[in-house]
Amino acid sequence: MFQNSSRKCGKKTTWIKKRPRKVAFMKTFSLAVLFYLVFVITEISILIKSLNWSYDPFLVVSHPLPLKTSIISSLSLQLIGFISFVALMINSKRRLFLYLWLITVIWNTIVPISMMCSPSLDSWINKWSDQWTNTSHTMSFQLENSCCGWQSYQDRAISECPFRSKSGCKPIVISWIYERYSQSNSILSTVAAMSLYSVIVVISCALSLPIESLWTEIEIPFIWLFFN
Repeated sequence: MFQNSSRKCGKKTTWIKKRPRKVAFMKTFSLAVLFYLVFVITEISILIKSLNWSYDPFLVVSHPLPLKTSIISSLSLQLIGFISFVALMINSKRRLFLYLWLITVIWNTIVPISMMCSPSLDSWINKWSDQWTNTSHTMSFQLENSCCGWQSYQDRAISECPFRSKSGCKPIVISWIYERYSQSNSILSTVAAMSLYSVIVVISCALSLPIESLWTEIEIPFIWLFFN
């Protein structure tokens, strides 16, 4: 009788010792899942906005990169990545789900940021400058945006500038592009850091822990207690 009691006490003591480590793991893993979901939702929203902007009549000069194709590809891969992530959570031993999810996260981290970073936007502005001529599309652009020429009204402008300011169109173009895409790039860079945290935690758990389904380790209430 006393032996059984001591065994029960021993088991209980071992469980108590392991519990803080288990709680810490569940907090870390749950936070990684939350960060990934934030990454997916935020990037999809920004990509849809960016795709909508790419069809704006304001953009008479296209991006040096295939902007529309890249955005549509990123949206498609984001969907594939999310499905792979759900499959990985259900069946954590299938390495195919892990590798497929990892590829989509890397693509959706690098490609959108590279399209909207400052060097890419600067090359886009330079393309505007190279293609700025007195053709029909740039002439209509000047009339619609109340500007003359590229650098100034003396730089490839419509004849007899009808506007008092006689300012060039370059500042308007820079303001329009950077106001939208540069701010989007800042947000994408933030959520990309969150996705990196998620990748490190999920990969380490999937490869090192003998768990058939990582989904069972997610505890949403622990996320809110993470900083307590």
